[in-house]
Amino acid sequence: MTPEDAFAELVLMCAPDYEPQLSEDDLLRLLARARRPDSAGVLVGATDYVTTYDLHWAAMKAWEMKAGRCVDVVGGSAGGSGFAFDQMFAHCREMAAYYRRAVNSSIPATAPEARWRYSDGY
Repeated sequence: MTPEDAFAELVLMCAPDYEPQLSEDDLLRLLARARRPDSAGVLVGATDYVTTYDLHWAAMKAWEMKAGRCVDVVGGSAGGSGFAFDQMFAHCREMAAYYRRAVNSSIPATAPEARWRYSDGY
């Protein structure tokens, strides 16, 4: 998948233009951190590495970022629309959980040195 295709897919997964918004730089940083060993187990940065993304991980982190941006305004409403920010926060957390389940079920079985874990700080 090309970086442009990965970016376009991530935009579809996390609705960055809707409140709370994410910038293009936010998404590009997430994509850079979402690179994973390729299907042959070649590590990121190796000469013969084929760019591979875990878009579910990137979408999970994007929704977590969106939830974090709701925290300061929990309890109000967006422009009188009747949509409370606490609902927005809950929705963002639900979407993060949705993509987290996909991450946990899609970890590739690779050589031990190529494995990554969410707890490693990714």
